[in-house]
Amino acid sequence: MAFYEFEGKRPSVGEGSYVSPDAVVIGDVKIGKDCYIGPGAVIKGDYGPIIIGDNTNIQENSIVHGRPEETTRIGDRVTVGHCAIIHTCTVEDDVLVGMGAIVSDYAVVGKHSIVAEGAVVVNGQKIGENVIVGGIPAKEIGKIDNKTRERFLGYKMLYSQLARRYERSCRQVPEYLVRKDTDTSGLIDEKRTVLVVVDMQEKLFRMMLDKEKVLKNVIRLIRFAKTVEIPIVVTEQYPKGLGKTMEEVKRELPDGVEVIEKVAFGCFGEKRFAEKLKELSAKDVVVCGIEAHICVGQTVAGAPRDYRIFLVADATSSPTEIDKSVAIERAKMSGVIPTTTEMFMFEYLRAAKTEKFEKCLDILRR
Repeated sequence: MAFYEFEGKRPSVGEGSYVSPDAVVIGDVKIGKDCYIGPGAVIKGDYGPIIIGDNTNIQENSIVHGRPEETTRIGDRVTVGHCAIIHTCTVEDDVLVGMGAIVSDYAVVGKHSIVAEGAVVVNGQKIGENVIVGGIPAKEIGKIDNKTRERFLGYKMLYSQLARRYERSCRQVPEYLVRKDTDTSGLIDEKRTVLVVVDMQEKLFRMMLDKEKVLKNVIRLIRFAKTVEIPIVVTEQYPKGLGKTMEEVKRELPDGVEVIEKVAFGCFGEKRFAEKLKELSAKDVVVCGIEAHICVGQTVAGAPRDYRIFLVADATSSPTEIDKSVAIERAKMSGVIPTTTEMFMFEYLRAAKTEKFEKCLDILRR
């Protein structure tokens, strides 16, 4: 979501409003309650302030801007249609500005009026209340009766409801889930998988739930990765304060494994970690370690779309059950694929009676 402070002034957004991650809101902008700001909308309060009332929707690719030291006002329950332009003007309550329409400098559009698609309300023009205007320049082409007014109010309030629906349930999904030219089977890639072991440090580990089971599974994952030659990346969170990787884990690691120190909670916040995955040509990133709700959680939720992220649910933990369960649920909502230690290993091997399978028999036994 692109909010920008400008010359010490920053936007404010009212309760219940949804602003698309692909919208841009800059500077002295006040957005009221229960508003919808669609993808591609640009609202620039860099020259003068912009005030948007409650229950208003600024639809996709619309632009709201103003002249220096002048205020642009958009009232309550206003619809600004796709690709419309609102510039240094006043749009009063319950107005509908149609798709591609322009309301220009110092114009005023009165309450309950409609500016038709493609119309231009020119510089300084005053549009009365309860009228429909169209053309270039905009001219009155009709009146708004009570029945029409109520009908359009219903349409506008749908966008207030849409704002809440987007806020609750609009989530980005990984590209591989929607592209038809990639393998969407969901199975682990046998050639471009990397195992990431996150922050298995003693001072953190001693607080974890089911820590013996988690340690056992992390070690099984490391042994499996070594056997089938999956690259391993290890991280440590602020080792100066939290200590180094546990000896039980360290002695299982293959020679030459790079341990990446970090202060960012999510691994992708450490530049070297991102570089390492690119060096390894990673596609599928299998994540285990601790803590599920902090460093592991921010790693999997913050991963770039270039990667498919698999979270090994029985090889991660938190100090409390609620932290772990919410972390895993949050990860799934972010497009992360949950798995378990055994699920991952058998999925990677694909079939029995292969050379790799025979090498892994001891690790696969429970």
